[in-house]
Amino acid sequence: MRLGVAVVALFVTGCSTVPGAPPPIITDNLQPEATWEKFTFCGGFGCTDPQAVTFSTEEATAISKRFNSVADNPQAERQAVRSAIAEMESIAGARTGYDGDRGRTFSGMLRAGQLDCYSEAINTSNFLAILVNAGLIHHHTLAGPVLRGLSAHTSLNFTHATATIRDNETGERLVVDSWFHDNGEPPEILPVTLWLQDWNPEDGPPT
Repeated sequence: MRLGVAVVALFVTGCSTVPGAPPPIITDNLQPEATWEKFTFCGGFGCTDPQAVTFSTEEATAISKRFNSVADNPQAERQAVRSAIAEMESIAGARTGYDGDRGRTFSGMLRAGQLDCYSEAINTSNFLAILVNAGLIHHHTLAGPVLRGLSAHTSLNFTHATATIRDNETGERLVVDSWFHDNGEPPEILPVTLWLQDWNPEDGPPT
């Protein structure tokens, strides 16, 4: 995506929206039926550069093996989700030109191949959908993206979006936030209630 378009997208759509539910730029790009064979990766700021991606049988098999030892342990399943999302992001990034994506938005906004939090939230939600549809996730349910910050009326900081899941046993909603880190690194998984307090990795491990 050209630099000028990226900068405009950042201020028009990138992490700013009306109060309440996620904006159409996020919800319109969610793919609840996504599979290994049929998936659209959102590139650019606000999914301005969508690209079709297919995971090979070998890749799907390797990623699926991460869930072999999960058994009846929701916490182990969350760790498998972190590992799987990191690998899926790495593969998709390499195929679409976004493998150089840097954590957050502003650190790489003047570079090609950078994502904002909207694209990250969409992609992570759709990666999760692939894992659910593949029958790999049993202890959690997709819960849809969530917002925090200025336009969400939770703080005066920039609005930020992320994917979420819900623990089937406790009902607790958890964010799966890949935006904090570079492409291919595991996302952060923590309670929505803590995340809404503007939690960042620099604050230390979530408790």
